[in-house]
Amino acid sequence: DLLLKGVSLYYMKHVLLQEVKDAGLDVDLVKVYELEPDLTSAHNFGLIRKKGANVICSRDGKVGASYVDSIVEEENDGSNKYVSHARNAMLSYTWGYGIKAIVETLAAKCRTDG
Repeated sequence: DLLLKGVSLYYMKHVLLQEVKDAGLDVDLVKVYELEPDLTSAHNFGLIRKKGANVICSRDGKVGASYVDSIVEEENDGSNKYVSHARNAMLSYTWGYGIKAIVETLAAKCRTDG
């Protein structure tokens, strides 16, 4: 179901955190709001929105897709370890949280839950 997919923990740990590093940001310190665009700039989409800025959205067919809709990495069997369709938790956070802290907290939750 296209409406219920989310970014997998695998992707956050192995791709998103690397994207943060590649953008020259300190993965240990960067906050969620620092990954968002400079709204006063017509060219700075920010790390999160930049990923889908020129992607055709699978939901409406228009240019400009969400972060999760911009993730494409299918395995030979058609599965995608980067996108999760099995959700059993809802993540609520504030812009002031560190991105690495969010990823580490989700990983700890998964270890605890098995």
